[in-house]
Amino acid sequence: MWSPGKIIPTNLITGFLGTGKTTAIGSLLQARPQGQRWSILINEYGLVSIDHALLDSSEPLVQVEELSGGCFCCSLSIALPGMLTRFIHHTKPDRLFVELTGAGHPAGVIDLLRSERFSDVIDLRTTICLVNPRDCDDQSITSSAAFEDQIQLSDVVAINFTDVSSPAMIEVAERKVGECDPPKLLVVRTQHGIIDPAWLDLTGTVFRTPLHCQAHTITDPHRPSDRADGVSERGLSITSSPQPGLPRRHESEGLGVVSCGWVFSSKDSFDRDQLLDLLGGLLWIDQPAGAIRLKGVFHCGQQWLSINRSTNQTSVQSTTYRRDSRIEVILLGSRPDWKSFESRLLGCLQQE
Repeated sequence: MWSPGKIIPTNLITGFLGTGKTTAIGSLLQARPQGQRWSILINEYGLVSIDHALLDSSEPLVQVEELSGGCFCCSLSIALPGMLTRFIHHTKPDRLFVELTGAGHPAGVIDLLRSERFSDVIDLRTTICLVNPRDCDDQSITSSAAFEDQIQLSDVVAINFTDVSSPAMIEVAERKVGECDPPKLLVVRTQHGIIDPAWLDLTGTVFRTPLHCQAHTITDPHRPSDRADGVSERGLSITSSPQPGLPRRHESEGLGVVSCGWVFSSKDSFDRDQLLDLLGGLLWIDQPAGAIRLKGVFHCGQQWLSINRSTNQTSVQSTTYRRDSRIEVILLGSRPDWKSFESRLLGCLQQE
């Protein structure tokens, strides 16, 4: 257990939208040494918190906190130092993980973790970036400053989804990573976000210079614009319980990234088959291009399910989360017809 004067081994987990960051942290939790306290601070771009539900655990030695509604690198940068300090003092971790939103630029976060303010608390070790090979062949993504510097500033790059990516795509990703200077400590192929715990403490980390120093600074922030049927929701607690059949919708957008999340009453129950049919395709969003990341937890009769979808694959599993049903979708590009999709979600509710 941490106490003042102890240095906390810390890892930053980065990667673009839908690369499997939260899944990777979940896999690491399976290898957590017995008796160690692990704390996970998650940055969620959208306004509806999802990742804490996907990592929901009854294990008291694992604490998860989520800061949503923007990026640690810009719109939430003022709040981050104080929140990080409080989080450490409250959870007293033996190891700390910081997961940056897929739309975020890591430079400012790395600077903070290495700053004098945290020099007697945090030992920033390996920064790990997960990469989807498909992203490396998509100009709308490769032109993103955040995407380029997530790779540039990492010590280890884990090329994920290699089980569902073509050899040619994987080779393109490896060539792109190989162009980085300084070179990476490790470039590996992986599946299902599996990270070897040995990568967390590799020696030989060096200072890496970002390619886009001014990207996503406090003067160039994401600007979430949350709405619920056209009415501003800013300042309203998203955790307040909605009425059955009347979900609360929260939209945000900025710098080419759009997101929308819904929170349903815990009493709302979804038809499992209809829901999976709806979420199993991408045509429902009418989005011809751009990355997509969809995450949600749903009450389906006697089951509670977590659903996690990237452009490559969808995973569905049981969850211990019970507070409410919720979903969030993040896209690159223009804002689609969220109301239409909401109607389809409502159509999946079981009728009493």
